[in-house]
Amino acid sequence: MAAGVHAEVKSTEDGIVTIEEEDCRRLMVHHPSDDVAYTPGVTKRGKKVVPADLNAQPIVLPEIIRIPITVDMFERYNIPANKTNFEANAEIGVIEVHKNGDAFFNGQRLQSEEQRELSLKCQEILDRE
Repeated sequence: MAAGVHAEVKSTEDGIVTIEEEDCRRLMVHHPSDDVAYTPGVTKRGKKVVPADLNAQPIVLPEIIRIPITVDMFERYNIPANKTNFEANAEIGVIEVHKNGDAFFNGQRLQSEEQRELSLKCQEILDRE
């Protein structure tokens, strides 16, 4: 799912790994600044506007969004069948995306804990600049 990152990683005999700042920039988690995030009722130049739906209710996202991954076996194998009487969807798995950004496929994290820790540490380092 994620694009591969090529980086020259230098390690010492004592197990210390060093990466370049440019590599950190590629690994970090993107957090857009507040001035680019959508703000309801405000234009991109900061002027207040009336929302399109005067009775708009805020959408509350669930803690976990589940996305089933299926394959239509009729289409996949060109099987002529009456689809109104029978469905041939085979479930491959479920992707779960949590509010905090964690993603899992059939319960397995899509990013290793080590990659996540490195990404968060790089973000911390680059935020100090």
